[in-house]
Amino acid sequence: MNLKEIYRAVSRLLDTGWTLPEIERLSHFRNRFQQTRDDLLDFNLDMRHLEFIRWLVQTGKLLDW
Repeated sequence: MNLKEIYRAVSRLLDTGWTLPEIERLSHFRNRFQQTRDDLLDFNLDMRHLEFIRWLVQTGKLLDW
């Protein structure tokens, strides 16, 4: 992901109500994620997936380790 894509993604998350600490935790989680060869080549998340991940963080079901 290049810098322009990062800014665009952060902007979209901020526009939908994410806070900076939530975005930082999501970024940290994403950076630690290791793809396997069974994963899809493209890891594009739509807004529903992002909203679900936000809900997981807000409800404490997905914690920053």
